[in-house]
Amino acid sequence: MIVKFIYKLFLSIIFTILVTLNSYALDIELKPDEVNPGDIIFLKADYDITSYPEAEFLDKKIEFYRTGKDYLIALIPVEVSTPPGDYTVSIKEGEESQILNVKVKS
Repeated sequence: MIVKFIYKLFLSIIFTILVTLNSYALDIELKPDEVNPGDIIFLKADYDITSYPEAEFLDKKIEFYRTGKDYLIALIPVEVSTPPGDYTVSIKEGEESQILNVKVKS
């Protein structure tokens, strides 16, 4: 009887750990997704991640900064000389990665 209880307890703990590990998702918010040259793009990342994400826009690394207990932010300047077109912001944190699209208007 006690062995069955310990076995069930062990299985429930393992199940909880596996579900928690697999439920992680890189959650990044980008605003706005359409900008003019000279504008700034705002990124917000939930702070339930294990390390700071790495971001890149137009081959430049973007740093995230902790602003409080709940999230990180990054500001991406869009240079005035950036030609109109569709661009991507690539973000990586650990093994998770995400590509966000940005349109630079004329």
